[in-house]
Amino acid sequence: MFPEILNSVNYYQNNSNQGNWVGFKLTATVSNRDAFGAKVHLHSGDRTFLKEVRDSDSHASQSSSNLHFGLGEIQEIDSIIIYWPSGHKEVFQDININKYINIQEGMSTIINENVQILSQVRIYPNPSSTFIYIEINNTNHPPYLIRLLDIKGMLILENEIYHTKQKIEMGAFDSGLYRLVIYSGSKTISKTISIINP
Repeated sequence: MFPEILNSVNYYQNNSNQGNWVGFKLTATVSNRDAFGAKVHLHSGDRTFLKEVRDSDSHASQSSSNLHFGLGEIQEIDSIIIYWPSGHKEVFQDININKYINIQEGMSTIINENVQILSQVRIYPNPSSTFIYIEINNTNHPPYLIRLLDIKGMLILENEIYHTKQKIEMGAFDSGLYRLVIYSGSKTISKTISIINP
């Protein structure tokens, strides 16, 4: 042993708790529930932070779907963009800092930066046991392609909408959560649909 070395060892403890932060707990509804593969882009001014939910960082280890961003002196977040493993994209604003925020896929209907057209879409009733209506107030960009996916991301239904109001029968589907995606060119909107059958 080398006592002269051991006696010279100094121990330091960081008691500082300064610096802002924000954390996100992601839950996917279309692909894997733990959101493995999801990417989060955090924007504040001219700065962008990026983190990804990984299934494991090393052998025999399991990574958490909690994402922690150290912000330092940043006091305001402009927006976060989540790229889900299913391919869906959601934008969130008005994010509070210094806390963990639970985000479930489908909480936001903002899927594309340009949502002027598809923000005029109404989907009702939700939950439903028999049928839903899709009502599109903008008629300048038909047809609209609609796809209904189950919780595993499997395609259940695909159709085109040429009218301002479309009825879709839901009684033949099992109870559970589904993802309704509406496409208009490069623009998309996604909504979680709950089916409750007796």
